Parts: sequence; C-alpha cells; structure tokens
Amino acid sequence: MKITPREFIEIWQRAATKSDVLVALAPMAEDAISQRAARYRALGIPLKDFRSQNHGYKRILNVAELSEFAATLEPIEEAGK
Repeated sequence: MKITPREFIEIWQRAATKSDVLVALAPMAEDAISQRAARYRALGIPLKDFRSQNHGYKRILNVAELSEFAATLEPIEEAGK
C-alpha cells in the first residue's frame, strides 16, 4: 500500500489518537509510521505529537486497583521446589 506524503499527513493530523493512525495506515508497521512522522517533523512539518497523549491504557486500566490486586496474590511455587 503506497501512501503519499499528503495522505499520510492528512491521516495523522485528522486522527484523534495514534491508534487511529495505526488503523488507518494498516498494514504499515507501527515503527515505520512513527519513523515517517519523525522524519517529517525533522524536515519542519508540524505534525501533531501523540507521544504526550494519555496512551489509552490508563483510560482502560484502573492501575491502582490492579496494583492492589496483584499484591494480594501469592507467587506460584515452581514445580519440584
């Protein structure tokens, strides 16, 4: 799949999250997408910076609750010990 620079920039700038970009540009690899965005920024193209966004995991996961849960679990002993 060949994406022109204009198409790439439009998809990137219109996306709400980096996940939206990944879906729109599939099957392009995430590393390739990130490198292309970095290359464009290095050339002076002012692309949106998704790195500073809340990466979704914190919206989905209750980290404090899961940390408490993990602390209550006993480690499983390795077989034979």
